[in-house]
Amino acid sequence: MSGDSILFEILKANFAGPSDQHAGHRRSALHVFFILTLLLPIVMQMAGCAGKAVNQDDPVSLMEDAEADIKSDHYQIAIDKLRMIKSRFPYSKQAAMAQLLIGDVFFKQEAFGEAAASYEAFRDLYPKHEEVGYAILQIGKSFESDIPDNAERDMASATQAISAYEEYLKRFPNTEQTTAASNAIRNIRERLASKELAIARFYIQQKQIASARSRLRKTVRLYPESSAAKVAQEEEIKLPADESP
Repeated sequence: MSGDSILFEILKANFAGPSDQHAGHRRSALHVFFILTLLLPIVMQMAGCAGKAVNQDDPVSLMEDAEADIKSDHYQIAIDKLRMIKSRFPYSKQAAMAQLLIGDVFFKQEAFGEAAASYEAFRDLYPKHEEVGYAILQIGKSFESDIPDNAERDMASATQAISAYEEYLKRFPNTEQTTAASNAIRNIRERLASKELAIARFYIQQKQIASARSRLRKTVRLYPESSAAKVAQEEEIKLPADESP
């Protein structure tokens, strides 16, 4: 059934009534408008799907259709088709791109953990693929995007992001993305240093001077280039010589 036919059936069901029934018993125009507003996106999607047959025995056709779904923001439908390509045509070149695109779809959805895992799978399965550099860079971006704003939370994704960016710089030291990767590492290290400084200040407030001093020194030792390291040195000077009883 085409999209127009579906829409016609909806209109007929809501406006048409028995000939001998009073017009006041028909559904109101407002009610019909509300129903159509809810159903129109579904009708349009069904019409679009009906307009082009997809050959599920052809990975090229499936890939083209999945890419169209991504452009239309039909992400789950796209992922299902990409997974079908991987499952049914594991040795095709489309299978590699399907794995990469799954990561891209998760990234678009801000599902950064799933995106990172998908990009890592691509890197491990296709280490010599021409897009492996992109995948490694996206691993870093995925973990970086997943770093919590609150420094009190687990910062494991920060170290994972740094690791990915460092891998990229080691394998691809002279690309257009080299500077961006280096800057990302510097910014993430600054955030990690700030967390250490925040912990040190907490210990100072609690008058746990030995623990505070240890954290301040750790900040300087691990992140000497950071602005937090300079602050840590200044704050250590202000600490009392002995811990308060």
